[in-house]
Amino acid sequence: MRVPGVSGQRGFSRAGIGISSDLDPTAWLESPFDAFTAAGVQDSSGLSGSYVGQQLEARIRWDILPGNCRLETGVATLFKGSFLQNAPNANPNGDTLYAWVECTVTF
Repeated sequence: MRVPGVSGQRGFSRAGIGISSDLDPTAWLESPFDAFTAAGVQDSSGLSGSYVGQQLEARIRWDILPGNCRLETGVATLFKGSFLQNAPNANPNGDTLYAWVECTVTF
C-alpha cells in the first residue's frame, strides 16, 4: 500500500502542471494476526482476516517557479477491506478520506 507522496508520473509538462492518479494494488497484512500499525488496528484472534483494502489517490502539482517553488494538492481514499471493517478496535465510520495541500520552496 502506498502513502501519499511523490510520483514519477507527470503530465502537461509544458504548462508546468502535473496531474496523476494511482490505483494501488490490494493491501494485505502478512498474517491475520498482524497489526495495521498506521491506524493501530489489530485482531489478535485473526478472525478479521488479512485484507486491508485499496487506496485511490489523485494529486495536482504546479511549479509556480520551476526549480524553486512547487504547490501540490491532492486527495486519497482508503477503501477498507475486511480487516479494517471487522477488527475489534477498527474505526466504524467507513472509508477514510485524506486531503492535503503543500508548498515546497527550494533555495
